Amino acid sequence: MKRSIQLVVVLILGGAIGTWLGMNVMTHGQQTGTMAESTESVEREPLYWVAPMDPNFRRPGPGKSPMGMDLVPVYEASEPGMVSISPTFQSNFGVTTELAQRGRLSLSVDALGYVDYAEDKVAHVHPRVSGWIQKVFVFAEGDVVEQGEPLFEIYSPEVVSAQVELIANLNRQNSNLITASERRLSLMGLSQAAIDRLKRERVVQDSIEFLAPASGVVTQLMMREGMYVTPAVEMIEIVDLSKVWIRAELFESQQNWVELGQEVTVSIPSMPGQNWLGEVDYIYPSVNESLRTMEVRVAIDNSEGILKPNMFAELEIAAGVTKAGIVIPEQALIRGERQDRVVVKVSDEIFRSVPVSAGLGADGQIIILRGLNAGDRVVTSGQFLIDSESHIGAESARMNGQ
Repeated sequence: MKRSIQLVVVLILGGAIGTWLGMNVMTHGQQTGTMAESTESVEREPLYWVAPMDPNFRRPGPGKSPMGMDLVPVYEASEPGMVSISPTFQSNFGVTTELAQRGRLSLSVDALGYVDYAEDKVAHVHPRVSGWIQKVFVFAEGDVVEQGEPLFEIYSPEVVSAQVELIANLNRQNSNLITASERRLSLMGLSQAAIDRLKRERVVQDSIEFLAPASGVVTQLMMREGMYVTPAVEMIEIVDLSKVWIRAELFESQQNWVELGQEVTVSIPSMPGQNWLGEVDYIYPSVNESLRTMEVRVAIDNSEGILKPNMFAELEIAAGVTKAGIVIPEQALIRGERQDRVVVKVSDEIFRSVPVSAGLGADGQIIILRGLNAGDRVVTSGQFLIDSESHIGAESARMNGQ
């Protein structure tokens, strides 16, 4: 009987000890699990994974994009619109930054144009009397003539009558009428040398030579021997090519960059290695309606005669120095339909897209008028992916009422 009672007591005590040990093991296990969970909560977990070239391609875990690239983790940031990127990813993806600095830009405007005649060096020759061409001394377009050389001879009854009148007035020795007759012959186109010879020899000339009013190249020739001409007929056009104009087209947005007197370097693609210096001579007052361009004119010295009309030309206009502003690399600027943006590196891992107002740009640099401060670090590579994530985060926060 006693042995039975002792056995029951042993069984009861054993069960109690087993239960106590089991409870202690479970509690320890629970504590161990809690510590593991606490450790994992310290390490940040990605919200999702996206394709580097397509932020709309998202996956809950790592993998490959449709282009075969490794997916990029996206972490939750402290404020809406901010994006957290690990240093490892920044290095692998090639994220680069540069400091925004206060400075100035030297602007230069590149344009295309062509060589044209200098219109103030063009001479049109019309006969001042009606008559018949007896002889011509210029036979083809492109001939070079010098000022004072004979161009053609005309027989004109009007000129013959005026010569007879001058001789008669000379015989009368009427100084007033002599002066009037000389003036009339001069207006008809006779040279002073021909008038002096007439006064000296007092012999009427049937054909009168008409001389070149300027030196240059004959660009139009519309006369032949035997033609009957009137003052309305343009017989010869002479262009002096010692100075030429370069006409160039600029974009409408560049009109505020160019001013009169700015230095221009002209090069001809067909003549590599040669440059000509000139200056902006005139800015035309109207804009081409279809092309939305404006035309400028550059005067170039061509005393050597190398530049030919209608040659293509490349121009570099020194448009001056801009006012001081915040200067960043132009590649850092993200052009938008409604708003330009720049991605700013807030800290080692935090980035944010900020709206900016951009000004003039030159030589790979651009001035930011509003939105940045000197010393801000802007992203110059990889900014498009960061910008898209920043906008997605900001829109999500807005929709959630944050």
